Amino acid sequence: MYQRLPKILYGSWGLLGFYRGVQYYNFHHDEEMQKYLKQPKIYEKPEDFYTNKIGSGALGTVVYIFPFFCVFPAIKEIKRLEINLRGLEEEKKKPEYYRVF
Repeated sequence: MYQRLPKILYGSWGLLGFYRGVQYYNFHHDEEMQKYLKQPKIYEKPEDFYTNKIGSGALGTVVYIFPFFCVFPAIKEIKRLEINLRGLEEEKKKPEYYRVF
């Protein structure tokens, strides 16, 4: 069991990166949709593609598990943890909350 624990933690960290990448894509898509709904004559309607979601998730996984970048997501996760523990809902509406790094 203890021999598999590092692999399980490493895999979980990668899955968290995938989740954060998809979460970032969804936030960005919602922002674009809000722009479109406010001014449909100026902006083109954004399409929600699963391939883009998977690509963003894969990028998030790479950023989270690649040793060189691993420090930056860890710092962001600590900041997200503080935001959630303190209940700072206004911070969750900012794009910086959803960025992968």
